Amino acid sequence: MGGMGRQQRRSRTRSGMSVLEVAIAIAIVSAILLGSASAFLGAMRGTREARSTSRAGVYLASVMEDLAARPYADLLAMDGAQLYEQGTAARSDYLVDLSVFPAAVDLLQMRAIVRETRAIARSAGSPP
Repeated sequence: MGGMGRQQRRSRTRSGMSVLEVAIAIAIVSAILLGSASAFLGAMRGTREARSTSRAGVYLASVMEDLAARPYADLLAMDGAQLYEQGTAARSDYLVDLSVFPAAVDLLQMRAIVRETRAIARSAGSPP
């Protein structure tokens, strides 16, 4: 008789997963997927910023080459100039602010700062 009781107990045990186990598995998979999506979006943002920085550097290099081709006597007149990438502020992504000043006798120093025009428009629209 003892053998019959064991067989009945075995048939009563359930096989498969409980609702709690399924919920825990779904939570773990969801956390992994959200982490992966966050990392992917961060990488995309970094790529976009790197592309923008690269384009700004190329534009600044072309401005500096254009300035190097100008006569030396004309450079002081460029002080305070803002050079836009596409000719106008509305169409340009970048602008270069130039400062030209005498550093020594017969020596001019130039400071060129490249800025993203969209970032300037955002900061101008936001309250101080």
